[in-house]
Amino acid sequence: MTDTKFKPGRSGNPGGRPPGAKNKKTLVALALDASSEDVAKRVVQEALQGDMTAAKLVLDRVAPPLRAEGPRVQFHLDPNAPLAAQGQQIIFAVSKGDMDVDTAQVLINCLVSFAGLREHDELAKRITELEQNALAAATAGQVLGKVMQTAAEAS
Repeated sequence: MTDTKFKPGRSGNPGGRPPGAKNKKTLVALALDASSEDVAKRVVQEALQGDMTAAKLVLDRVAPPLRAEGPRVQFHLDPNAPLAAQGQQIIFAVSKGDMDVDTAQVLINCLVSFAGLREHDELAKRITELEQNALAAATAGQVLGKVMQTAAEAS
């Protein structure tokens, strides 16, 4: 057997980490926190002097990029129609030019999510019905067993 530097059951640092010692990430975070106001002022100064990288940093914080927003559309979607028919209505609205493709995609995704919710509700209902039927069958079986026992005792 070879002699190893570390013995089983012995710590490589028996003294351990001193209480209150901070790791490097904490030290860096504290240093940045202490000087963050000065850094921000310097970045703004650089941006005002024409540094485009600094300007982008400032603008990204002050005025974040706008998210694309599709135009509002109004069209009739039959809520009682099957989901496939509703999807067909959306595609038809796109083909007529009444709706843009991005809005249609959002609506189709909504239909898909709704289908999942509907499926969940239907499965929960079916499970409840099965449990009720199983309970009713068990109760009927107990009653039948008692009737048969009574009939056997009577004969």
